[in-house]
Amino acid sequence: LPLRAEEKGRTFVLGLEPYLSGTFRKYNNNSGFVSSAAQRSTPQAFSHFTFHYSCGELMIVDIQGVDDAYTDPQILTRDGEGYGRGNLGADGMRRVFKSHRCNAVCEYMRLPNMRAMRAEQQRGKSASKTGVAESFSTSSDDDDSTYDTTSSSDYSS
Repeated sequence: LPLRAEEKGRTFVLGLEPYLSGTFRKYNNNSGFVSSAAQRSTPQAFSHFTFHYSCGELMIVDIQGVDDAYTDPQILTRDGEGYGRGNLGADGMRRVFKSHRCNAVCEYMRLPNMRAMRAEQQRGKSASKTGVAESFSTSSDDDDSTYDTTSSSDYSS
């Protein structure tokens, strides 16, 4: 619920949310943490979905809450602009995809498997109709997946 308040001539907008009853869990964060204790697939799939649906421009992470009622997320943008100090930009996205493993929810929503798309790119094939793999990849010393966040892609189908 948005709430407006005024104090000394300044207007404030406050965001209020209902109390979440149950066990509060942190499922992932803005720098690649994924809870191994959490038994839910939805949070990781939601982060993957937001990246794919926005054509690689943003990703919603720092998913935490009770069951599938989430609170206090962080938005990452490709350019790292806006959404506060927690927006780690393309570097944060790379970290998230380094730890992301597609799950049954990703598959049900038919989200592209980033590692498979990367392998196709390396074989010289078209990665996807949307170009998401060309626009985002992670690289790490212990993982051969590489996603390039430095340029925008043509997302037309």
